[in-house]
Amino acid sequence: MTKPQILLAKSPENLHSVAKPWESLVGHTRQVLNATKRIISVLKNSNVLRNQESFELLALVGAIFHDLGKATNIFQGMLWRDRKFVGKVHPIRHEILSALLITRLNNPINDWVQTAFGGYGSHFLWMLSWVAGGHHLKLHRDSPSLKNETDKLVRVQGIPKEFIFWGSHPDVKEILGIAAYYADQKIEIPPFQDVNIPLHEDDDLGTQNLKIIVEDYTYDSAHLATKLTDQEKLSLALAKAVVMAADVAGSALTADITEACGWIKGALQQTLSPEDLEQVITDKLGCADLRDFQKAVAGSSTPMTLTIAGCGTGKTVAAYAWAKRHAVGKKLFFCYPTTGTASAGFEDYLLAQSSIERALLHGRAQVDLERMLGTEEMDPWEENQRLESLKAWPQQVIACTVDTVLGLMQNQRRSLFSFPALASGAFVFDEIHNYDTKLFGALLRFIRTFQGVPTLLMSASLPPNRLKLLQEALGDRLGEPLRGDDRLESWERYRLGWLQEPNDCWPTVQQVLQSKGKVLWVCNIVADAVKIYDQALAMNLDVPPLLYHSRFRYQDRVALQEKVIKNFRQPGPALVISTQVCEMSLDISADVLVTALAPFPALMQRMGRLNRYPGDRQAPGLCLVYDFVCQENQPYSRQDLIRAKEALAGLIDKPVSQRRLAQALEEIQASEEIKTYSAWLDGVWESDQRPLRGSEASITVLLRHDLPEIQHFLQVRGLKPNCCNVASWTIPMYFHREFQISERFGGYPVAGEGIIEYDPVRGAKWRKKAWEII
Repeated sequence: MTKPQILLAKSPENLHSVAKPWESLVGHTRQVLNATKRIISVLKNSNVLRNQESFELLALVGAIFHDLGKATNIFQGMLWRDRKFVGKVHPIRHEILSALLITRLNNPINDWVQTAFGGYGSHFLWMLSWVAGGHHLKLHRDSPSLKNETDKLVRVQGIPKEFIFWGSHPDVKEILGIAAYYADQKIEIPPFQDVNIPLHEDDDLGTQNLKIIVEDYTYDSAHLATKLTDQEKLSLALAKAVVMAADVAGSALTADITEACGWIKGALQQTLSPEDLEQVITDKLGCADLRDFQKAVAGSSTPMTLTIAGCGTGKTVAAYAWAKRHAVGKKLFFCYPTTGTASAGFEDYLLAQSSIERALLHGRAQVDLERMLGTEEMDPWEENQRLESLKAWPQQVIACTVDTVLGLMQNQRRSLFSFPALASGAFVFDEIHNYDTKLFGALLRFIRTFQGVPTLLMSASLPPNRLKLLQEALGDRLGEPLRGDDRLESWERYRLGWLQEPNDCWPTVQQVLQSKGKVLWVCNIVADAVKIYDQALAMNLDVPPLLYHSRFRYQDRVALQEKVIKNFRQPGPALVISTQVCEMSLDISADVLVTALAPFPALMQRMGRLNRYPGDRQAPGLCLVYDFVCQENQPYSRQDLIRAKEALAGLIDKPVSQRRLAQALEEIQASEEIKTYSAWLDGVWESDQRPLRGSEASITVLLRHDLPEIQHFLQVRGLKPNCCNVASWTIPMYFHREFQISERFGGYPVAGEGIIEYDPVRGAKWRKKAWEII
């Protein structure tokens, strides 16, 4: 194509009119640079960025260069929709080309950059290239194992023969002029020539093709990364996070630059005062005073506070009382282990607080908000994951899954895009005893990295090895653990019984139901829960059983959860058959708990749903535990089950308190490996996402027969088919190796009628062909 007058950063809304400023490469670059400046200026004195001035120059210059690789004939042809380039792919990811222009590609711009910024140290230019090249989290070694074409750095098949970087274009000169302001010396912008980039092997051995240039760049990057100091690594990570967040803001806030910067400043300065949280606490306490335990948490003077108290002892109120002191001038992130607990925490404590800017953040938050509010949230930020993350920026209190915060350690997009809000934060991490080894390792790395950030850790109990790791990581910054009130902790709340088979539990269950009692039955796998549910139906009990597990469409699961809570709160008998999904997200109190053997922390969490409120009742609630055998790591390790059975042996047929359960857990000699590797900090030159949790292989799908309903829903509301807007219909499934993804909608795989069987009462399961039903 002929060289256009204006280089674009994104496809224009109207090809026949002048491109809007934010659609142009220069305009977008200025927008992202101004967003970067504003973020840094607001957050310079935050606990996260204080004394981190060295990252500022990296972030500012990285913002200028981040999209320079779009100035090619092919990329511009794609954006201008030139017929010659329709349906083509760029030979190299644009941000990787930006990195090569800074360091590796033999071109006059590289020479100019060396002259302009070489005085900032031997590592600066390479670090700058990693900031620019990593802003889409695709900077890594190319490998044949990469299945997605968009993950590959170089794609040379089926593309036009000529690949030219338009270095002579006036827009490129203007961008370099912006960068010259930050050079370590006064420097002119000379005329540059276009650069022909070789795509294929050439007989001339002195010519390197694009693939070899990229391989050399990644090899040299890996070598140079080993020479960085820890401070340089942190500066690099901070710069990457700020540029990625600024790119989101610069892309989303496409109005006047002044207005966009004003929004960023106003959003990030929206923080808490002591009065903001007073109403939250008052609404939960009524006329009552804080308990002694809650007062101790609220009055903690150490930067990091650890409280160990059983379920139902008032830890959440204590956390808000703590935040009233420690989150002043900050944003409060209340981090829950699951989407269910995050939604429940938001509904119970924040939904009614209209005077506070607050938000619920997790992958299916919109569905839960619609249920709570009774209306649909037509929020412009929720068009996709990038825009959704902006939702955290103006909030004072954010109820979220722990992934929103700790995902930063593993380059999770939602965390990186929310980084400016996180940098203004104080943090409460709830139920940390339920973290798997990966998640707990991420917590350790987070608190080591951000040592001055006010943080409250809450747990029902904590094994000695994990307490020791926390003490080693925090040193003097962590005081002695604050324990729950003695009256509640020593209350003999439970009586445990052991049975060999689930069938042995039915006589007790029937007797309780006949006495108008409430029973919660927890299985370890969905198939077992369905089996128990069908047995209950066949027994013609006086009360209809409810089946509640994770493999429902999310909107159905939300409705089921409401029904479960209603059945437990209204008079009369109730029988709910569930799985691990009930361990934390249900605020209910059963008269009898029946549970399969599980790792001891999971058993403790399940018992948190039993005999929950002391009131005038003194009799312990009955917990029947029956044996469970599974294949290794499906869903639990055999060793964890053996340890749990040993711990239970000294508790059977005795009144048991929360304190005694905690002691039993502390006596378990766990041998677990806690790894604290962080892709964000230790990946250095690489920028790619790593798993935050060590969960089983799972996949979230849509059902093909739901697509007409979904499409109608989106059309009526004028919404795009993205992951947020179709979340109501998603179903999490155990990944089966024979399931082939051939179709996607809204980012999710679509399963046909012959693949998954769905019953609104029993949930979803793989159809029984040659496949095993799991």
